[in-house]
Amino acid sequence: MPTTPLAASHIASLGFGALATTGTPAAVGTAARGTSTQSARADHVHAHGNQGGGSLHALAVSGGAAGFLSGTGAYYLSTVTASDTPNSLVWRDGGANSSFANGYAITWNIGGRQFYGDGGNFRSNVSISAPSFVPTCDLKLKADIVTVDDAEAVVRVMQIEALEYVRLEDGVTARGLGAQGLRDISPLYVVGDEPKFSYAYAERYGPCLPGEGLAPFELRAPVINPETGEQERTPLGVDPVAILADMACAVRVLMAELGAAQAAIAHLQSNQTQGDPS
Repeated sequence: MPTTPLAASHIASLGFGALATTGTPAAVGTAARGTSTQSARADHVHAHGNQGGGSLHALAVSGGAAGFLSGTGAYYLSTVTASDTPNSLVWRDGGANSSFANGYAITWNIGGRQFYGDGGNFRSNVSISAPSFVPTCDLKLKADIVTVDDAEAVVRVMQIEALEYVRLEDGVTARGLGAQGLRDISPLYVVGDEPKFSYAYAERYGPCLPGEGLAPFELRAPVINPETGEQERTPLGVDPVAILADMACAVRVLMAELGAAQAAIAHLQSNQTQGDPS
């Protein structure tokens, strides 16, 4: 049904105020009845105005509804850093680098395979392969350097036992060494057996804005075996360079003894030739 605009005189006869001819519509704000005696025009527009937060502005839901940014979210966004700062979001600096302090863990879980760093070590619960592994053997990085005694190295190498076994992780039959037995031969043959810690931050409660305080958190906590009640330890690993060093000593001794045996045989053969009447 078509409508016809009302004349100003008709509006007044109906008890409404005259159409506004001056002034600016009030900005959106707290609800109020108002006191103006003027009538608003159909195409009037209110400014948005500075609106406060609270229940009238729903916060955005992670993975869900869009909404407004919370004060806590704004705090974390304002403290992003590429340095090793606890309780902060991490970004990459101008060189695409990020720093993490020694003792802070970074864990990657990929299809149940875990890679993590803690205490200056990089660890993995699965096999790692690469074209080559190069251990750091630069003498400039070492101190208290002494030469290994060849005879003692031979004794150690002769005690090394080769083993064949089935890996529990994948059921593959393999051949190698046993770290526990190697540790009995020389503690320098093995690494690991360190106490395990969890580096996850404790859950935070309460406000997290500057000046409002943060709930206490724990940098690391012992990993306790639920069956034994004891702290778990990292698996033992083998230091191949330590074993290789002793094997080099053993080879040197073996070659020297082989040379001496060859010289003795040659001397014996020479004596037999000289004493042969033929």
